[in-house]
Amino acid sequence: MSRRLLIVIVLVALTVRVWGVSFGLPFYNSRVDESTMASPAVGFLSGDLNPHDFMYPTAFRYALAATYATWYLIASPFGVYSSLEALANRRFETIAPFFYMDRGWSVVMGTLTVCWVFLICRRLFDETIGRSRHCSWRSRICTCATRTSARATSP
Repeated sequence: MSRRLLIVIVLVALTVRVWGVSFGLPFYNSRVDESTMASPAVGFLSGDLNPHDFMYPTAFRYALAATYATWYLIASPFGVYSSLEALANRRFETIAPFFYMDRGWSVVMGTLTVCWVFLICRRLFDETIGRSRHCSWRSRICTCATRTSARATSP
């Protein structure tokens, strides 16, 4: 029973988060601080590994840069990008693909958080508490998940 309940709750959390991913795109400033995360990550592709700003955690920016590099490796055999520089310059045409990748990280980490909360509550207390934590989280998921999955600053 608990496994099925957890699967249902995780699927609801994932669905709500994915639903909000396209919020505000293609507008660059729909979420002002997203560009603060994406710009240094794109800059890492050109070899400058200094984020020049430590207001946000840098590990997330490096994860984004790794995501961009992985996207380059996937897309380059199909002739989409001739070099990493071409991928980095793509942001001047449209920033949306970068924001989608950034927001994808937020979707994944937010959904995993739901699993972690359940597992922590079940381990510290019992299965009933683990389920009740999810009941209280479900009420917050609908209001909060679409908002946070639409930003790349809250993994």
